[in-house]
Amino acid sequence: MSWKCRTLALVAVVFLGTTDALATSAPEPRYGPCRAEHVSDGDTADLRCGAELVRVRLIHVATPNRGETGYDEASRALRALLNGRELWLAFEIPGRPTLDRDGLLLVYLYDQAGQSMNIALVSLGWATYAATDGFDLLAARFQAAESEARAEQRSMWTVWACTVWACTVGRRGPLGASER
Repeated sequence: MSWKCRTLALVAVVFLGTTDALATSAPEPRYGPCRAEHVSDGDTADLRCGAELVRVRLIHVATPNRGETGYDEASRALRALLNGRELWLAFEIPGRPTLDRDGLLLVYLYDQAGQSMNIALVSLGWATYAATDGFDLLAARFQAAESEARAEQRSMWTVWACTVWACTVGRRGPLGASER
């Protein structure tokens, strides 16, 4: 079964089955619990949600691509962040799961306490905020996390502080990291 079919099957199971929502900030509702089984890179992971395995990509998170400075570190950071945590999924538009161009489910990930793993990764300095054209309920929180990480030169910001491309184009983040 393809990843796209599995993803859509999981979405059906999640909506018909476990719909426990955590009582914290937007977006709501949140579905789970899930556990990380494998982290592919700094913004992609395979989650076990009940009997289903689903590949997800973190919404509004940009990390270095394979071969770029910080790729391995960002991947390790996400692995450490997700390891052993009970995770909950939320979608950008509540109740409307979407897939990216690669067929991965786009999600916000939250831990049991309601902490956003997406924002935590940006706050730790291993990712940048990847804004999109649409409305983002969490934009201010992402921007604050990135500004603080940059100001404090956390993690990769010591390397990203002034790459030629970032300084001349005004790009926030790693050289060549694609926004998703």
